[in-house]
Order: sequence, then C-alpha cells, then structure tokens
Amino acid sequence: MPKIIAPKIPSSLTPALEADFTDNYTKQTKFTGTFPIRETEQLVIDQSCFINVFFEANHYPKWI
Repeated sequence: MPKIIAPKIPSSLTPALEADFTDNYTKQTKFTGTFPIRETEQLVIDQSCFINVFFEANHYPKWI
C-alpha cells in the first residue's frame, strides 16, 4: 500500500482578501469564511488551504 504524503503548503499564506486571481490563478492563499464569488471555466489554486470555507454563488463545472 502506498504511503500517504502530506500536502506541501507553505507556512505563510496570503489572506484571500489580498489574493490576486490574475489569469484565474492564485498561489499560497489562505481561504476562510465565504469563498470569493467567481464564475469561470478554469481556476488554479496552488499551495493553498481552505479553513471553514463556505462556497456561495459559485460555478466551477470542472472541479474534481
């Protein structure tokens, strides 16, 4: 059985209110509360975490 490896999340993350979604991409972001309202076909969130997040009025048809 393969060993489960913990995700590689940096120790300091940018709060979501200051996150830059340029080109539908954000990196090293800490999301809390309500997730920013977005309607997009593609959104890349890299090296980030979600803590007590509520996804309201969003549309992400290709999220897996």
